[in-house]
Amino acid sequence: MIIDNMADEFSDLFGSALEAFFKTEGILESEAARRMVMERATLNTYTTGAKDKGKEKRERRKPPAELLVRACVEFGFQLEFQGHIVAARKKGKQVPTEEKQLHLQFTRQIDLAENGAITVGLKKPPGKIELSVSLREVS
Repeated sequence: MIIDNMADEFSDLFGSALEAFFKTEGILESEAARRMVMERATLNTYTTGAKDKGKEKRERRKPPAELLVRACVEFGFQLEFQGHIVAARKKGKQVPTEEKQLHLQFTRQIDLAENGAITVGLKKPPGKIELSVSLREVS
């Protein structure tokens, strides 16, 4: 069934992302569980997975929406799923935008004499950056 497959995909993505987020932020799982008002072992079934008897692979539990909301609100956790970013912000607050200067470095010499051109396009859809470069050479 499509919904079951999507739920499994979401569970794995959520668990991996949450586990990586805690490691990156230096948050111990025991501290995270305390702040999210749950047992550490329960949180671990979402991040690492629960081992079923007789099975080698640990399967992550399907997280309830409340768990995702708690992680977003308590820690500023964000999750990208199927091209959408799931995050929390206070009512009435704007989504913070981050301005970065991207450095593009060309490692070859390009002769643009007499109508040659380089066109560089940059788009930033949610969760990714798309860069297109078009070269028109004079022949």
